[in-house]
Amino acid sequence: MTVHFETLHPATLYTDVFGVPAPDAPMGRELWPRQPGLFVHRAQGEAAASEPVLERRIGQFGLVPRWVKSASDAKLRSPKLVNARSETVTTSNNLREAWLAGQRCIVPMQAFFEEDWRSGKAVSTRIARVDG
Repeated sequence: MTVHFETLHPATLYTDVFGVPAPDAPMGRELWPRQPGLFVHRAQGEAAASEPVLERRIGQFGLVPRWVKSASDAKLRSPKLVNARSETVTTSNNLREAWLAGQRCIVPMQAFFEEDWRSGKAVSTRIARVDG
């Protein structure tokens, strides 16, 4: 389960790849749950457009379900809700409403990290495209 990834660098890639402005301030190189990060999503009111307009937003990495009432409970739950499985997204109480409402985004990343357990211990392994 990926919970750690490397943000896009150089920042000009946001404009080159997604057509959204580069961040105003430099973001951290690596992103973990509960940290602010840049996300790209379809602009409001653009659901029927043939060429969707994308916009950049800053948000917290990790889902906080709508039914969570307190900030302390949200801090406990958000690191655990960072991935959705296609088999259970429509039946999960945590994800169903967001999925059915079409709340999706693109998480721009240079690489992500997975734990490699072949040695018997968790070794963080960076996974990236060969061409960068």
